[in-house]
Amino acid sequence: MKQPANTLKTRKQMNSNTMLLVITIILFVVLYAGGCVAYASRGFLTVQTFLNVLRSSAGLICVASGMTCVMLTGGIDISVGSLVALDCMILAYGMTEMNMSAPVAVILVLVLGLVAAVLLGIAVLNFVNLLVVKTVSRRREFAVYQSLGMTVSQLRRLVLLEGGFYALLMAAVLLPAALAFALGLMPGVIADLSWVAVYTFDLTPLWIILPVIAALALLTPLLCLYWITKGTIQERLGAVE
Repeated sequence: MKQPANTLKTRKQMNSNTMLLVITIILFVVLYAGGCVAYASRGFLTVQTFLNVLRSSAGLICVASGMTCVMLTGGIDISVGSLVALDCMILAYGMTEMNMSAPVAVILVLVLGLVAAVLLGIAVLNFVNLLVVKTVSRRREFAVYQSLGMTVSQLRRLVLLEGGFYALLMAAVLLPAALAFALGLMPGVIADLSWVAVYTFDLTPLWIILPVIAALALLTPLLCLYWITKGTIQERLGAVE
């Protein structure tokens, strides 16, 4: 009996959407089965061992749960690792140096982490909003440029140069602040916290975030320009902003 096309389409969509989940479950089962075979004589099959594995991965499970919610809404967050490290350091410093109780330290860390995430989101949104407003508000200006003979390619070059300028300006603010915090403040904090801890500074996160800023600064004006240059020059010159 031939199945309806809607049923086949629904099944195909469900298979594609759940593929990563199925792969994750299979990997978990295979790795756990391998551990059971390799370490059966050491009590790996006990329930307590299974609970220990879950307990040791509790932090990653919490982070992954939060990232899942972000990705389900169509977003992405690359600051998870740095925020987790910052929260752990604040928690350790508060409990060892400031004699905070565990509940108070945990509440403080949750509040500071939330504030840091909100500030980061506001900073990114404001940066994108600046690029969008600077381009969209000049719709009539770009129409005048085109009426004087300026081509769309020249307009693209103009907004790309402006976007590159804003990216350089953002990097000029971000780099000194990040280097001052990482090289000037954090070594003293780590030295006061523990005499066995060794502080190391890695530039990899900066090299990751700078191309993201550059991509936002270049692609956002281009997308806005594509949208505002639709229609004839006469229509855009007569449009009410």
